[in-house]
Amino acid sequence: MLLRAVSLRAMLLRTGLFPAVALLAGCCSLSACNSTEPVPADAGINNTTTIWTVAGHYVPGVSAINSQQAERWHGKSLRFGLSYAQALEQRCTNPTYHRTAVDKIPYLAREFHLSMSAMQKISGQALTVQQTLCGGEPWAEPGATLLISNSNEAWLPWDGVFYKLVPGNDEVAADAAPLP
Repeated sequence: MLLRAVSLRAMLLRTGLFPAVALLAGCCSLSACNSTEPVPADAGINNTTTIWTVAGHYVPGVSAINSQQAERWHGKSLRFGLSYAQALEQRCTNPTYHRTAVDKIPYLAREFHLSMSAMQKISGQALTVQQTLCGGEPWAEPGATLLISNSNEAWLPWDGVFYKLVPGNDEVAADAAPLP
């Protein structure tokens, strides 16, 4: 029976039907497919405010701003909590967070057209993409999309720059510098 299940899974993967079938069956794993689900504001927020601090940046190609302008964000914090989200000076008082587990390489290639060398800056094989909605609408501010590698690293894509985020506080990050 296991051989038949593995063969069926392989066939569904080859035909591109596995994500749909797995989603309908309620058995979606990170390596097999992507899952999107709205999560309550407190999921992963630990009933407090999670703070990410900009510790560096990487410009993989064409950007709306130059490296010196991007450096101005170093040490700045983003906050995601139960009752508010704040990115730089922008604040949302009714946040909802949607998280999607994705395989890093296909996602970054498709969504950001990154080269393999650019993708190597982001650790891990999988990412959690966090989308922040404000009042049920897409939030059009920095921090609306976070690419979370693990509990110690996230990336904020904005205007062609990838800002490296580390768990933080409101103090300037000690290693705030452009990434090579």
